[in-house]
Amino acid sequence: MSEDEILKAGIAALKSGNRKQASAIFSKFVQDFPRSERGWYLLGMSVSTIEQQRYCFQRVLAINPKNQDAKKQIALLSTPKADPPPPAWATQPPPVRIEPQPVSKPIPASQQPVQPISQPVSPFIYEEVEAADESPPRQKTAEKKPPAKKKKSDQTLVYGIAASLVIVCVFALGTIYLLSTLDILPSFGFGTPPTQKPPSFVVSVPTATSAAPTPIPTALPTVVYMPRYEEAPCQFDTPNNVRVTCGYAIVPEDRTGDPNRTIRLAVAIFHSTSPNPAPDPVVFLQGGPGGQAIELSAAAYSVLVEPFISERDYIAFDQRGTGLSEPALDCDELDKVYRQDIYGTIDASARELVYQNAFLSCAGLLQSKGINLKAYHTVENAADLKDIVNLLGYQKVNLYGASYGTRLALVTMRNHPEIVRTSILDSVMPVEVNWVNEFPGVINYTLSNLFASCKVDPGCNTAYPD
Repeated sequence: MSEDEILKAGIAALKSGNRKQASAIFSKFVQDFPRSERGWYLLGMSVSTIEQQRYCFQRVLAINPKNQDAKKQIALLSTPKADPPPPAWATQPPPVRIEPQPVSKPIPASQQPVQPISQPVSPFIYEEVEAADESPPRQKTAEKKPPAKKKKSDQTLVYGIAASLVIVCVFALGTIYLLSTLDILPSFGFGTPPTQKPPSFVVSVPTATSAAPTPIPTALPTVVYMPRYEEAPCQFDTPNNVRVTCGYAIVPEDRTGDPNRTIRLAVAIFHSTSPNPAPDPVVFLQGGPGGQAIELSAAAYSVLVEPFISERDYIAFDQRGTGLSEPALDCDELDKVYRQDIYGTIDASARELVYQNAFLSCAGLLQSKGINLKAYHTVENAADLKDIVNLLGYQKVNLYGASYGTRLALVTMRNHPEIVRTSILDSVMPVEVNWVNEFPGVINYTLSNLFASCKVDPGCNTAYPD
């Protein structure tokens, strides 16, 4: 099911009066999409306790401090009323700013209304990382610990990974735009106001409470299926004196749908050269999204693979839709438009239309082949990783993610913590950041600073004048 379909199912349950089912659906939704204003708001209208409701509306305000509906609900919760607040889907009067009124007796600090920029204590069994308010600072922000200094890494490795990320950047943006044209990415009535400064993030520290948290049921359970692994010849030149085995992990395309519709995930295992290797391998998670993990591992073997296999195995797999995995979401029409754009043969006034036509053409072509594009996302990628680890006979692994690979690592740690021993996160992409929407603003901010710095530098300004 797509994000929009999940929301519609939850709203239908809420309208029918089945608040338990609605809260189960919305709670699962906000776990997968913690930056969704609408998801948190609807969850707040579905849960039963005042503490849970207040927490949900505070999460809405942490994402968008200007959300008047959430402010009104918090005000209603802070002022006792004879009648319960109306549901979110009911017709409401125009938003009116209502300041919360103090109650007649003191209440615990964990239940007091907080400012939108602060991270409230969660009354639920899980807790996500929350982004700080991106509006200009008007009040004291949450205290942040200074970031730990990063050990100096192999410069060659950094250059290799950086080059691969540049290569896959265009493909990644194309894939995201393609999914958005098919309404696969969420598009809700609420929105985060645009910003010209890059987002900053505040990590919340869970606070102990006297009462046990309320468990939330897991919605949309996966179907029963049996993954399997098939060995296959490696499709790249293997290094000398190192045993490398390859194969395919066969898993369902959609774990909530027909388990008989399967895909094949390419896997490469670089076996350790140690006579007594550690039992937990390193698993490389490529960025992009869309980068090829196996190709990069083979090409950058000396800096990416060799340092690890002296102690343990190294595993690379091409995520669903990429590289050697089947099916690969390739499209010649989009590649043709990229080349035309690089060589400047597309008129500026028609550029957007040309790309839209290419994306729609690619979507139609892939769907005509029976590919369910809605099944190609991070949650399924994390489930693929869990299946690969189990199929290869490992108990726990060490994740090494770069760029988008860090988001996949974070979702894996959240959804399948039992397989994770340690994680290396290089160039973190947090799960709560909607980078598709924020990417243009970040690029504009970065380039504006670059141009301003160049202008005040005599050498740079001479070499690159306006």
